Amino acid sequence: LWFRGVRSSKFRHVYGVPAKREGCYDNIKITKNAHDSHFCSINPKFVAVVTEVAGGGTFLVLPISSTGRLDFNSSRVTGHRGPVLDIKWNPFNDNIIASCSDDCTVKLWHIPDGGLVTHLNEWLIDLHGHKRRVGHIEWHPTAENILVSAGFDHLREVKNGSTGMCLLTSRVADFFVKVIDKLPNSGGDYVERTFIQEMFNCSQAMNMWAISIQ
Repeated sequence: LWFRGVRSSKFRHVYGVPAKREGCYDNIKITKNAHDSHFCSINPKFVAVVTEVAGGGTFLVLPISSTGRLDFNSSRVTGHRGPVLDIKWNPFNDNIIASCSDDCTVKLWHIPDGGLVTHLNEWLIDLHGHKRRVGHIEWHPTAENILVSAGFDHLREVKNGSTGMCLLTSRVADFFVKVIDKLPNSGGDYVERTFIQEMFNCSQAMNMWAISIQ
């Protein structure tokens, strides 16, 4: 007898198998920051993880294939003066990663194909505009080199990343960004996905950056 209150699921009896020790990333000191973020990002080439550090902010970038026990002195990205709060890979360029920090800045970094061989402290672009810490960043999923950042200064600024010119300033509550991105819902119809989603609330400020990477 079928009980109508139970929904059938294709994944009900699917169980994951943990990887062996040599297939894992071991000895990584992940940040203990209480900020609400993933603190990691991955793409087809690299995995990036925000790490615990005594001063400033750093994150680790490893090639996907570099599994096993990590050397304590492994090279890191070390350009922020405050704790790193979010990192995101560019969806159009697997070698470009953006990071935001408690130091009120957003920085873009270039990671060589083989990974880092020394500490990286020279960024591609340094984006300023927030007056308080920057908590979240997100790349535009369909427009290349468009980056959105959210901070805690209650303002939203639209900037051209190549010139640094501020194009528009307003409160987040007055503006909400949507993109032309159609996704199927459970009924088979297509709905427009909200780009910013729920992570940018009215207590935060949002910047939109038009990045020009040479």
